[in-house]
Amino acid sequence: MTALIAVPTLCCVALACALVRLPRKLHPSWSARLLVTAAVAAALAVAASVGVVAMAYTLQLAPHPTLHLPGARLVVGHAPVTPALGLAAVAAVSLMAASALRRIRLIWREWSSLSTGRQAVIEADLPLAYSVPGRAGGVLLSRGLRSRLKRDELRVVIEHEASHLRHGHHRYLLAGNVCAAMVPCLRGVEKSIRFAIERWADEDAARAVDDRRLVARTIALVALEGTSAAVPAFSGSGVLARVEAMLDDAPGGSDLAGATLLATTGLTTSTMAVPALQVHHWIASLPS
Repeated sequence: MTALIAVPTLCCVALACALVRLPRKLHPSWSARLLVTAAVAAALAVAASVGVVAMAYTLQLAPHPTLHLPGARLVVGHAPVTPALGLAAVAAVSLMAASALRRIRLIWREWSSLSTGRQAVIEADLPLAYSVPGRAGGVLLSRGLRSRLKRDELRVVIEHEASHLRHGHHRYLLAGNVCAAMVPCLRGVEKSIRFAIERWADEDAARAVDDRRLVARTIALVALEGTSAAVPAFSGSGVLARVEAMLDDAPGGSDLAGATLLATTGLTTSTMAVPALQVHHWIASLPS
């Protein structure tokens, strides 16, 4: 095995972590897309690199004639994988797969509980607001929230949640959650994805109501109501930054955003090509 297989992987992880510091003037829709692309690239790169090491170690444990098959050395490499490294790679691959499946299962249960308990949410006295994806989904506002907010403030909440549904933000959150579960060092990227998505919905709400200060006031008001557990979209550690952003001018588009996204996608392809190329040559060289 050659250590060079880890270089593209490290580049992907470093890029994903660096994108956390995207400039605020970049529209959050681009920030969310770039962060998700980088996170998925990094997670797949880590999984592929560790998977090739695990495969190489597994080949070493195979019967001795297997190593003499044409192309088998492309996977095993000139230096054999040590038992410690091989077992660690096998354990890492298993742990990454289990963590990803566990996170997907938890998110699916959460979505299902919202869909089945929608009537309970609507009639609740607590201030609740959710966007439920799917054909039977929609924006859910509780009686408690409707009684606490004025009509224009309720419209801000509705437009915010509708933006989540319109742009499929649940898919961004799912991707960020799964990537962070697979690669723990991407948790900061997941947090930034969540913040960018909320900023994206804030900007959509501000454009719909044509009043940035109203959106800022609604975010602050709901947060001051102590609804951090009830309306997560309008509470949490990013509330102050979101309010400040809404009191500033609207962010514009960026000519560099598309190029950056393309570069990130290219990096993903090249990262996956390194381990995939080794496996491809080995499989293609097996006798038919």
